[in-house]
Amino acid sequence: MMMLLLGVLLGFVASVIANLVTPFMKPLWVRLLSLSRRGYQAQIRQQIQVLQTQLDQLNARKAAPEKDLYLELFRWSSAGFAAFVGGVACALIAMAGPDSDPARSFLLNAALILITTAVAFSMVMVTYSRDLTSAGMLKKTAKLEADIAKLTAKLTVT
Repeated sequence: MMMLLLGVLLGFVASVIANLVTPFMKPLWVRLLSLSRRGYQAQIRQQIQVLQTQLDQLNARKAAPEKDLYLELFRWSSAGFAAFVGGVACALIAMAGPDSDPARSFLLNAALILITTAVAFSMVMVTYSRDLTSAGMLKKTAKLEADIAKLTAKLTVT
């Protein structure tokens, strides 16, 4: 009987507290929603800023003389060629030495790493040069502008 009375009393106190707090719930809920919207809008603004920076860099690269593009591609190809030559040299030195030489496994590992690095440089150079062609730049510029327009539209809707 005591538990029942305690439960009824506790329910009554909880309902009184709920009725007292109810007028404050709507402003609190509105405040929470506005904070989440502001956070979402801040994220969108930050994404727009990043995309705008990429677009500015692309436009600056487009305005740069072609000599800079060729120098950059030459630098990537030189690094790849140097890594490949170093890998082949390590492999030849390892093969010329005796089988029991402890440095042989080190040189073979170095050759594998350098040749893999040369292949990676080649892939980067091919991908990078494809993006830097005039058609690739126009395509990337159009994509960046479309992404900025989408995010700006989202920003005005919310």
